[in-house]
Amino acid sequence: MPTEEDLQQDSDGAQQPKQQTLDGDTAEIDYKESSSSQGAKVRRVIRKYNLDGLGQELKQKYTGPGRRWSLRELEEEFNLKVLDHSTRGAQVKEEEYHDCIQRLKSNDRELTQERLRLLGVDGKEVLNDMVTYETIRLYLKNFHGVTAQEQFVSPSKSAETVELLHRRLRRVLSDILERHHRRDEVPAEPDIDSTVGVVCPDCGASVSAVKYLQLQKCPNCL
Repeated sequence: MPTEEDLQQDSDGAQQPKQQTLDGDTAEIDYKESSSSQGAKVRRVIRKYNLDGLGQELKQKYTGPGRRWSLRELEEEFNLKVLDHSTRGAQVKEEEYHDCIQRLKSNDRELTQERLRLLGVDGKEVLNDMVTYETIRLYLKNFHGVTAQEQFVSPSKSAETVELLHRRLRRVLSDILERHHRRDEVPAEPDIDSTVGVVCPDCGASVSAVKYLQLQKCPNCL
């Protein structure tokens, strides 16, 4: 679970708390989430990078029609737009750009900041302009009047979210193992064996959480 600790200065000079990431490191969360201007950082960054129409786009993707995006998907979309805009004026090769994307998805902020610096981009400023899914939620609530209660999330959609988080966990673990292997801190990169399961309250069997949600029932109890 995220924990607040080690206040850090953000790009505006405000203190910014941190949260724990999947790989055990800490990443900044938005100070403005707990201020009177909740969600205002999204609007500020939109104006800073001239991302006109992005706020309305976030609202439409969150509320439908059609497939409704999760807050985590909106967070990733927003932050990629910040990264794209920030690197337009720099001589960034496509493979370098995609490497930064993968590092961001793995929450490897320190390496991303250093990589951007080497490319002639102020990595600290770019990362400070990125937001969390909680800030997206507050922005949609306070500036567009959209609340979570207005969204119906089906069990199959929740299964997709679980699968997305599982893939992200595997990617983070793979990056961790690769990093320690490069430093000769572990002998090799082992195959990753990770599962996300639940224990059925009826039969007591351990089953795939994705299958449980997709079937809306324990597959062993069908």
